[in-house]
Amino acid sequence: MRVRDTRIERAEVRAIYIYHSAQLDAAGCTISGSRHAEVAAIQVDSMRPGDAGRVTLSACNTFTDNAGGDLSVTGNVQREVEGEVDERAATDFGAFSWRARY
Repeated sequence: MRVRDTRIERAEVRAIYIYHSAQLDAAGCTISGSRHAEVAAIQVDSMRPGDAGRVTLSACNTFTDNAGGDLSVTGNVQREVEGEVDERAATDFGAFSWRARY
């Protein structure tokens, strides 16, 4: 998924969620105010055997005031992340993350 020059504000749970072998490439985006404290604004999960996800976040993205952090990456995910991003481990998200995946 390519996301360019987009504003995502006050998402109830996540602004962007990709999983399995999906790819995210975001540039020029503002992601702010996601409200759920147990999940990051962007969550990328590649948990199944054989999954190979990818996330690319350019330095020109802006993240502010996301209750659960800006980024969570779980499993086999190639990361290219530039700039300041509040990245949190998936273990911070507890049962909510598990329910969302299945």
